[in-house]
This record gives sequence, C-alpha cells and structure tokens, in this order.
Amino acid sequence: MPNDLNENRPQNPVKSNFELPDVDTVMERLALISGERSASGIMRWLGIKPSSIANWKRRGSVNFDPIIAGLLRHRVSLDWLFAPYEDLFYPTVGQLGELNESTPLYQQNQAMNLAIEAINRIDPVLERYNLPKTETNRQLMSETYFKKRGEALILSAALNQVAKALATAQPNEASQAD
Repeated sequence: MPNDLNENRPQNPVKSNFELPDVDTVMERLALISGERSASGIMRWLGIKPSSIANWKRRGSVNFDPIIAGLLRHRVSLDWLFAPYEDLFYPTVGQLGELNESTPLYQQNQAMNLAIEAINRIDPVLERYNLPKTETNRQLMSETYFKKRGEALILSAALNQVAKALATAQPNEASQAD
C-alpha cells in the first residue's frame, strides 16, 4: 500500500499572486486578436463550442486550456493574453547555458542569426542619426531590439531603454557644456 494517502484525490490548484483575466477581459482581448465581433464568433475562431462562454460566465471562471490551444493554433503569444502590459523575461540560448559541443548546431545557428538580424537592423539606425557604431551603442540598441514582440515594444520596456540611453548620454552632454 502506498504511503501517499492523497494519491486518488484531485490536485489542488497552485495559487499565485498573478491574477488571471476575468471572462469579460478575456473576451475583449480575444475580440481584438481574432477580428470577431461576437462572442460566438470568437469561440468558433478558437475552435471552442460557442456555448462554453455561457458556462464560464455562470461559473465566474474561464477554462483557459481550450483558449491556450486555440491561441497556439493561431500562433498568438500567450503572454499577449495573460500579461499584455508586462515586460516579461525571455531567456536566450546563451542564458539557458553556455554553448558547447553538446548544444545542437541549430541552436547555435539560431542565436547567431538573431544577433546578425539585430545588427543589420541597428546599424542603419545608428547611421541615420550619425551615431558611432560603438560597443555601448550597439549593446543598448540590441537590448531594445530583443525586447520587441513582433514589431511592437512594450511601453515600460521602451521607457526603460530611453532612460538608459539618456543616462549614457548625460555625461557626454555635461562634458560638452564645460
């Protein structure tokens, strides 16, 4: 007989300080991304029975499993639904562990391709504003580039990057004023 007496009991859900969106918030966000105007249209877009929304409203809770599956089928980022205004951490290959001979070659190539793509987008911007292609400038611009989501940047991330740029520029302006 196993020692674990709770073996056949359902798992208690993990409590978090993070608040999940309510039914109305979920539907507002899904309407934006799906382009559907009606709740039933949104549900069909996700591949969920339209009657599910009535059940969620009655229970006062959302079954996120089919929503997650539907968003992933449409290749929509889950953080867009759960934390659209948060500057979330996205680990890179380098942060997950040093590249070595056991790291698959495609991961090494992917990291290198991302870095090349970033520099190809950054250098023309530096040139346009007559800024030197220094390591500091490229690093600041790269940090900003990798905070993007699609072609957008979260406002808090953008403000932090501008503040870093201003802080970097301030000593130069002070020395030029002397």
